[in-house]
Amino acid sequence: MRSERGKIDGDWSVNDDVELHGMVTGAITVDDGGFIRLYGMCCGDFIVHAGGRAAVHGMVKGDVINRGGDVVIYGMVDGVVHEDSGKTTIDATAIIHSRAVRAEIRAENASSPDGTGAGSPTRPIE
Repeated sequence: MRSERGKIDGDWSVNDDVELHGMVTGAITVDDGGFIRLYGMCCGDFIVHAGGRAAVHGMVKGDVINRGGDVVIYGMVDGVVHEDSGKTTIDATAIIHSRAVRAEIRAENASSPDGTGAGSPTRPIE
């Protein structure tokens, strides 16, 4: 897994395994086969397509839009969480500022008390 740090200007597409500790000033799109662990900030929308996976530990200023991928939110979202298709899990520790969640997304504890996710009712994608 590669690691990205610093500022990325504009929109950014992910089609491999990446850990982001920096900031993207536009939208982030996760394509088929892509996997992102977001520890930094996405200033635009965060879109995950079918076959993509994402673990949001950091902050998304726009909407999180799941279009068929596997998304777990542990961090903060200023916008709306949309689940058009795929699986979206919002951890009990996550903060969704808009208080709006679209589709059948349940707030669940995606991590166990020891932080490993073992034995939890959902499968964290870490």
